[in-house]
Amino acid sequence: MNLTPLNTSNSASANDDFALSERRRIQVGVHRAILEKAKVFYQHRQVTAQAASNDAEAAKVYLDQLRSGWGAPVAKVGPATLYEFGLTMPGYSGPLRGFSASSSETGTIQHVSHVTSKTTSGAGCALLGCLAAGPVGAVAGATMGKKNDVRTDVEVVDNRRFEIQIIGPGVAWSHVGNYQIEHNVRSFRDLLLARSTNTDDPQQLAVVQGQVAVAKAGMREAEKAKAQQADQRLREAQYAFETAWSDYEATRLPVINDLLQRWKRATVGRKIASVMFGPVLLLGWLGAAILGNPNTSPIVAIAVFIGIIHVVFLAFLAFYYRIEYRLLKTLPSESNQVASLIRFMDKLKDRGNRA
Repeated sequence: MNLTPLNTSNSASANDDFALSERRRIQVGVHRAILEKAKVFYQHRQVTAQAASNDAEAAKVYLDQLRSGWGAPVAKVGPATLYEFGLTMPGYSGPLRGFSASSSETGTIQHVSHVTSKTTSGAGCALLGCLAAGPVGAVAGATMGKKNDVRTDVEVVDNRRFEIQIIGPGVAWSHVGNYQIEHNVRSFRDLLLARSTNTDDPQQLAVVQGQVAVAKAGMREAEKAKAQQADQRLREAQYAFETAWSDYEATRLPVINDLLQRWKRATVGRKIASVMFGPVLLLGWLGAAILGNPNTSPIVAIAVFIGIIHVVFLAFLAFYYRIEYRLLKTLPSESNQVASLIRFMDKLKDRGNRA
């Protein structure tokens, strides 16, 4: 007579289901890694495309400034603005050639001291002295407890005044301000003296800048196309990941069946370790906590301490199992947002709504 176990087909089916679920779980991990790389690549392309767009826009703006004959603004003081090839100030707006500038400084920097004093009464010490040694102690305590704190604050007063004088063909102008315009005055003066003798033709420079603007515009379009390709790549990676995740969810075993299959495939050493550090240790510290006498032995306190560590460790293992084998690890960019747990709760909510 040939005796065949009745549960052979069920066991084989469970093994096949577990193997299929594991393969799809691994596929989800692979697609998750691909998705993470696609996100990083997309972000890089977005930054590069934005930088190319800014460069192209700056080149176009500078081209328009050269074509206007003024060039780019280089310095400003008060109501006056200095351009590469022009100058605007009250009473004048035109070319820069033939202009000169000078600056002067008046006033000084002063340091003003403010002295304040605060006297602390010795009444408290006098009372203690009186209690300790009578009237003589009160006098001594009042003398010792009296304090006079003197504080000196130094204030810096800057009274300097700066003036810039600009002289050109048929025009003269000056501007005066406090110490806050010192840098603007010196910078405006130096740049005006340097630019007033410049013989470059802005229109000729505009021809060269036009070629630069065309090149920058081409780079912008190329980077824009690369960013669009990166976006398409990201979309495809996202779709592949969601598909792999749906396939895994469709074949994922229930928690009990999944744990049983993993137990069957575990090595002997892991099974022994699981029993020793699981039920055996659990029963050990529970028995010690229940049967021990807390008045005569520290066993109870030790058992409670070990029990707390044991429970925390088991909770960590349960959390690890949930994330690693049920929800899978989150993306590095999502690790601080607990994205897997949120995704799991959303799916539970959706299932509840459908039910």
